[in-house]
Amino acid sequence: MIHVYYGSCDNHYNYLLVKGHAMSDDYGRDLICAGVSSIVFGLMNAIDMVDKQANISVEDNQIEIELSEINDKTDNYLELAILQLKTIEESYSQYIKIDERRKHK
Repeated sequence: MIHVYYGSCDNHYNYLLVKGHAMSDDYGRDLICAGVSSIVFGLMNAIDMVDKQANISVEDNQIEIELSEINDKTDNYLELAILQLKTIEESYSQYIKIDERRKHK
């Protein structure tokens, strides 16, 4: 299962952690993982363009993004990514779970 955790501080999103694997199909054919990966990698590219100091960590089956600079643009990027991930969760909740962590730093 994919687990997604996100956090906010002062009413702005500032943190996202995505870990695990959906296991909805064989390796290389898992459309849930492909969709989540597309959303998260697009988010990482967008964040990197506006927050060069963001802490972006990519490990085996885990991606973590922690913003160094909170502004409307990065907040909107994270909000959109979380909305897209929640849309996947609505249809495939057996493969992805999303939880908010009230405050992060």
